[in-house]
Amino acid sequence: MTVVDGKKKCSVCGEWKDVTLHFTRHRESRDGWQYRCRECRSEIELRNRRSQDKDWSVCNESGFGWICDKEIRYGTKCAAHHAQIRRGVETYPIDGIFLVDGVKCKKCTRCKKILPLENFSSKNRPAKSEAGARSANCRACRALTHKLRQYNISIEELRALWTKQRGTCPVCDVHLEGIDFHVDHDHSCCKGPKSCGKCVRGLLHGSCNTLVGHFEIRQRELGNIKTYLLKNRKVVDIAALGS
Repeated sequence: MTVVDGKKKCSVCGEWKDVTLHFTRHRESRDGWQYRCRECRSEIELRNRRSQDKDWSVCNESGFGWICDKEIRYGTKCAAHHAQIRRGVETYPIDGIFLVDGVKCKKCTRCKKILPLENFSSKNRPAKSEAGARSANCRACRALTHKLRQYNISIEELRALWTKQRGTCPVCDVHLEGIDFHVDHDHSCCKGPKSCGKCVRGLLHGSCNTLVGHFEIRQRELGNIKTYLLKNRKVVDIAALGS
């Protein structure tokens, strides 16, 4: 925080005060003054001295599935939740753990759902907390993000396809469950698993997508199968195959 017209904003109370009357010198800061005013520093030092003699009250901040038990630092809040409130963000547990019916959960940063920890992938590096050892996004959101990148489409385009198909597979006419679907694209335009985005045709079940792929590649063999079944009509009824 810089000095403006001889005044500076305290990083604790947020008030603009005269630097010569309410701030002390600090050589390591950019403007040469302390970040906190004299009054706030005195209050913090007094609380630090009192903490050596008796226990402090705990932070009263709480939410769905969590309650903070950290020592208060500013008013009735701990240092972490005081900073969250100052930033204007929704308060959340410091360790990132929500207890729902006795089950440890975490909030996905993408879908904002509170899900059990097993719905988050484990990281391959050590972390300070149990929640920090898990990925920020749940497995479903990570899979969805992978689909969007692989087929070069946006979430709006994906929703438009879902709405156009009414949430059902156009091959088997069965409802698509969650994100358990495959994105079908024209392999004559983009060979391989990736797509340019313009050749995306629809959302299918995994088995239906495989069937469509075999049909495109082996149309001649499928014609021979139909001829074979027509010759053996006594054994197999192929009236549904058409002419």
